[in-house]
Amino acid sequence: MVLVKGRHYQGLLVVAIAVCFMRGMLAQTLPSPSHAPSIPIPSPSPIPTPDGSPSPGPTIFPTATPGATALPPFPVPLPQPAPLLVPRLPEPGAPVVFSQPDMSRWRLAAPIVEVWRSGSELLQRPQRRFGRLDKVFVVPGEPATVIFRFDPSLAGESIMVMASEGLAVQPAGPLLQIAPTGEGALTVTLDAATPAAVISIRVRNVSTILRLAPASADTLAQIEARVAGAAQTSSGKSKQAR
Repeated sequence: MVLVKGRHYQGLLVVAIAVCFMRGMLAQTLPSPSHAPSIPIPSPSPIPTPDGSPSPGPTIFPTATPGATALPPFPVPLPQPAPLLVPRLPEPGAPVVFSQPDMSRWRLAAPIVEVWRSGSELLQRPQRRFGRLDKVFVVPGEPATVIFRFDPSLAGESIMVMASEGLAVQPAGPLLQIAPTGEGALTVTLDAATPAAVISIRVRNVSTILRLAPASADTLAQIEARVAGAAQTSSGKSKQAR
């Protein structure tokens, strides 16, 4: 029993000696905090300033106060919602009426066109078919008179005149005024080298386009005679119907 205790104490002594030896070795390997090398920290150098001017101080930014709300310098009214527009429903059993376009305005601004050749007592009156006028013929180089006959209620209204190249128009201005009788007249001369020309007029946003083509004097005489004969035949039939 005494032998066992002696051996036990010897083992503890060996362990204690080993621990002390290890602590000594670690103390020699690691430097102590008091002998640790210090790292130099560079201090900021001042910015040179001109003589007589104060050195700039540190910039101080304003800090927001917690819980504070910025208010506008003037009162702002609250947005008002737009009122709802409810369409009015027709009464039960009421007839449904569809609006029709006003054609009287178009009829007043759509003139009757007459073309008179110089030295002739017969005229050409182109018919309006699907909003377009028939073609009329003129002798190149010879003046012809174009008359637009409107309703007298349009007296004083302005006629906007536009002509294509190769067609001389008198008066030369872009605007023509309707006479008290409802007429507006132009003198046109077709250039000999022009195969066709167009005159466009506009009254109250209603356009009328007249196409002109060259023809010889003999051809025009035949056309005028044919138109005059058709007019006489139509007049005779209307008298017989009465």
